[in-house]
Amino acid sequence: MPLERLADGLFETEAALGVGFDSARWSAMAGWGEIIPGLALGEVKAPGLFVQCTERFYVAEDPADPADIGYAPAADPDAWRATPWNAAHTVRTVAANHFTLIEAGAAEVARVIEDWLRLTAPGGGPVPRGRTEPDDRGGRA
Repeated sequence: MPLERLADGLFETEAALGVGFDSARWSAMAGWGEIIPGLALGEVKAPGLFVQCTERFYVAEDPADPADIGYAPAADPDAWRATPWNAAHTVRTVAANHFTLIEAGAAEVARVIEDWLRLTAPGGGPVPRGRTEPDDRGGRA
């Protein structure tokens, strides 16, 4: 996907999130963009959850132009979807895109995560939602 499409989405959500995209944030994002593809991932023994979006946040302006990464060829119309780094991770889909995942789709994402936690809890029982009374240190659990 062209980077300007990602930037467009970031600018659109900037005000809603209350996060300013200054030069430090842009530099950090660019740095991670370079590091992540070559990141050597070690084995993770804990169960993992991958929340996958069902909606694209960018659709090609010219679907006939294969140089436009928003284009999804008929042979693999789901090629745009992110996939888990580990095939053993549980995949759950939500009706959201990269940006609405934490906005309009946040309630559905929270439900998916809570359901998954309940299913993966030791003994298959419910996951405690935490205490409401202060602990010995004065904090809340």
